[in-house]
Amino acid sequence: MSLANDSVLWALMAYALAIATSGLLLRYFPALQRLLSHPGQSRYASVDGLRGYLAFGVFVHHMAIIWVFLHTGVFDVPKSKFYAQIGLASVALFFMITGFLFWGRL
Repeated sequence: MSLANDSVLWALMAYALAIATSGLLLRYFPALQRLLSHPGQSRYASVDGLRGYLAFGVFVHHMAIIWVFLHTGVFDVPKSKFYAQIGLASVALFFMITGFLFWGRL
């Protein structure tokens, strides 16, 4: 697999960099970990984590659109099916998860 403009490896590297940066920040700045913890509240930690990955997927999609704009001068969806769909799928799943979370509060 090469690092062509539409390669999935760019997104994987961005995810790896974001996860590593988050891990280092939480490890070396304990105040951040205390600030982000929610003791005594009923939360779905795994769902919160999934929402974070999905939000980052939307970010990757927007960066791909900006990359296309910078190279063509036109705001358009990337030709790569992966980069075109990562944002759409992330938003759809994000709304489904939000519906699940709000359903429990009704």
